[in-house]
Amino acid sequence: MADALKISIVTPAFNSGTSIERTIQSVLNQNYPDLEYIIIDGGSSDNTVDVIKKYEHKLHYWLSESDSGMYEALEKGFAQSTGDIFGWLNSDDMHSSWTLSRVNEIFQNLPQVDWITTLFPQIRNPQGDIVETLTIPGYDKRAFFRGEYSAVSPFALDQIQQESTFWRQPLWEKAGSRMDKSLKLAGDFELWARFYQYADLVGIRTPIGSIVNHPQQMTKLNREQRLEEERTVLKNYSANLHTPVSATIRRYTTGLPARLKRIVTRSGYVYKTQIAFYDFTHNRWTLKPRYF
Repeated sequence: MADALKISIVTPAFNSGTSIERTIQSVLNQNYPDLEYIIIDGGSSDNTVDVIKKYEHKLHYWLSESDSGMYEALEKGFAQSTGDIFGWLNSDDMHSSWTLSRVNEIFQNLPQVDWITTLFPQIRNPQGDIVETLTIPGYDKRAFFRGEYSAVSPFALDQIQQESTFWRQPLWEKAGSRMDKSLKLAGDFELWARFYQYADLVGIRTPIGSIVNHPQQMTKLNREQRLEEERTVLKNYSANLHTPVSATIRRYTTGLPARLKRIVTRSGYVYKTQIAFYDFTHNRWTLKPRYF
């Protein structure tokens, strides 16, 4: 395989002293050969900066100063990024030990793919142990704008897990090289909406990231605010959300045999997506269609 692609990871932080070391270690301990790790702290008043300084010799860049929130921090971080591949990991979440190697292999083997995420998002308990692995059948632009990856719809599949999502640097540029700083909790969701204007999301059959579920989790404490922000994003893109009737149709069509699913994709209620899977015969990643 060619030389490893440079991967830039940004971690935004604020008063994360009890969790950020575990996050940092989950990135650095992978020993990825061309990693550009960046941490942007929002002016923490606890020991967050002390933890960051402990690892500063392994960081590409770090900064601690007051900001307007996570999405300004991310913009600052990505502005310092020079990698081929971008991703971000919040200061209480974790990567798997194989994450960066798998991401590199997939993007090297599949130059036509611009962004990827896992079909098996994982959840950890406050101690950092994996306690649940979810399953998502696939990703589709129409499904996204029908609300199937947001709890705004009672028929949602699940969210696109930000911790497991990576994209090529040119896609970031096409989407404006920015985060929507008017949002507080759904900036990832808004970024996916912009990415979908330029490229389809490819699912991979490997778990690569995990969110740590704990009582002080921002999205848990402010769930209604996140949902309202997601509704606003979908409205801004003139999304056609599921109605009870359309969702019922969708539910019945997803239960069809695979052969019939291929036939009824034109109905708009069965989606065709591309899945990256490992071809053991040729020892490389390749794409395979899936209907869901």
